[in-house]
Amino acid sequence: MHRTWSLGKFRFIINLWALVFLVVTSIIFLFPPATPVSGSSMNYVIAVVGVVWAFAGVTWLVHARTHFHGPSQLKERLAIALAA
Repeated sequence: MHRTWSLGKFRFIINLWALVFLVVTSIIFLFPPATPVSGSSMNYVIAVVGVVWAFAGVTWLVHARTHFHGPSQLKERLAIALAA
């Protein structure tokens, strides 16, 4: 199979760096913008993230757990990915 774009031999390092960057920036994103923290200076993103996670969890338990079907031809796609 011909690839049009690839990270080459550095793909593991690039993926690891991207994951570290994602985790660090996600944690920093939740910090309050100023100290001392009060009700008006608090960063409410953590509350929004919590609501989204709760909504996703309830949706999974109520509907998606029984109605979601994974990708078709999974074995064939995994074989192609492992051969690459």
